[in-house]
Amino acid sequence: MKNDKELKEMLNQIEDNQDSSIVEVHQGSWRIATEMQPILATKNLSNCIGILVYDLEKHFAFLSHSDNQSFIQESEVYSSKRKTKSLHLQELLKELKSRNETYHLSVIIFPGEYTSLESIIAVYDTLKAFSTEQIKIVSIEEREAFEDKLIPGTRTISFNIQTGELLPYPNQIKKYR
Repeated sequence: MKNDKELKEMLNQIEDNQDSSIVEVHQGSWRIATEMQPILATKNLSNCIGILVYDLEKHFAFLSHSDNQSFIQESEVYSSKRKTKSLHLQELLKELKSRNETYHLSVIIFPGEYTSLESIIAVYDTLKAFSTEQIKIVSIEEREAFEDKLIPGTRTISFNIQTGELLPYPNQIKKYR
């Protein structure tokens, strides 16, 4: 989990590598797009789930490549466990809630080829818990990510906050440049 200082720096659009317009999101992590780095991308979605949250009016986008460690699992009857919250999404929404701004968020959930249904439900539950007048969820959709032609059985995503375009990554990323 990211510490508060690191989270605030990311949300205040401070990036270490400002040479590239692309921010790659690795498995088990999440990133924020900036005007200096407007493209978020991830690859190798298999049993993970991609979560894209954006507000194009604010030039804001968040992309998570969530694996099993990116969820809270709570015990139920007979000690079985189920996923109940998306930690990446929860961190983002808590930070947005602490700001004095209103967000109109669109959400796209990209299940990997082998993503569990409970992971998808945990994303919906997390969004529902944070939906307020300040954080308005204007749309939620599930979409299939693009097939990765380099690694069979995996999926890719790239998203540009300047244009709102979704494209495969890295196969067609040249279109952005």
